[in-house]
Amino acid sequence: MSENEIAQRPDVSTINFGEDSGDFTNDDECDDPRFKGPGMTSTPLMEEDELADASDCRAAYERGELALIP
Repeated sequence: MSENEIAQRPDVSTINFGEDSGDFTNDDECDDPRFKGPGMTSTPLMEEDELADASDCRAAYERGELALIP
């Protein structure tokens, strides 16, 4: 992720992270295809992964390890 992407990230309070309903929640990797960055899983993601890994994605976003894909 570039410094520009990190600087332009929306405030965490404005993002709907969804819920923890996916198969790979609470594994310290974001499994939501709306994001990119080093906090992401390396496994291929599917449409149903969107909004299904809230805790992991929120934590990685708060650490500055994710950005929303425009």
